[in-house]
Amino acid sequence: MPFETTALVLQDPTTPNALLFLGLLGLIVGFLSGLLGIGGGLQMVPGLILIPPALLGGDLVSIQAATGIAAVQALASSMSSTYVHIRNKVMKKRLVLLFGVPSVLGACVGSYFSATWSRSLILGILVIALTATLVLGLRKYLQVVFHKNVEEIHEFITDFNLLWQKWWLIVPFSTAIGGLAGIVGMGGAVFLVPFMTEILKMPVRQAMITGTGVVILTSLGTVLGKSQAHVVPWKLALGISAIAFVGGWLGAKAQAKLHNKHLRLLHLLLVTWAMIETLRKIFG
Repeated sequence: MPFETTALVLQDPTTPNALLFLGLLGLIVGFLSGLLGIGGGLQMVPGLILIPPALLGGDLVSIQAATGIAAVQALASSMSSTYVHIRNKVMKKRLVLLFGVPSVLGACVGSYFSATWSRSLILGILVIALTATLVLGLRKYLQVVFHKNVEEIHEFITDFNLLWQKWWLIVPFSTAIGGLAGIVGMGGAVFLVPFMTEILKMPVRQAMITGTGVVILTSLGTVLGKSQAHVVPWKLALGISAIAFVGGWLGAKAQAKLHNKHLRLLHLLLVTWAMIETLRKIFG
């Protein structure tokens, strides 16, 4: 029986080439999610939109479906990597809640109201957010490279009360980042990590681990909003997410072996790649 396309899935995802592509994409994005403490939407959405025309001869899913799939995938990969961090006793639950509760509220609102927005508007918002993220992250990375004394002395912070004093700054920023995450189908940690490290002066590894836990909360909000808006092709999303779950576990294991400076560099490279590819899609 031939595959019937829909407004969300534009061609048969069960062909050998499509299955190979989706499997590799899920594994790679899941691994990067666990490694860098991000949801993975930064790679999943451009991957689903930009690669299929060249590899499969046409678009595979709509932009709305790509953001829905990315939200489900982010939830899966962050769950497996969070399990690793909890087992290693390096995730602080109070930090996750401090950033995560306002973020999930923003994610619910952003994901629901953006369901009918145009592709160009969603991609334009993504470019603006990526630019701000790149500027913040690059500034800190250059400080670390050329002035070694600004690198974090401690891997993990322990004074929750010190951060709680800045709740007036954390709550609105986290809500806005959650809303952005909901719009583009991401966990939001890729934007949250530079805010934590540059504005709040958290150690990069602690920020990434906290971001992993926050992604679970924001992804739940985003999935709820996308589901209510009926833009999640569930069979395809769950298939990719099952593979991303394994990738997230592997990435979290690998994170402990990398130096903070290398984690920062990988984060910047991913943001730069996503921004270039998104701009190419807008103007290409």
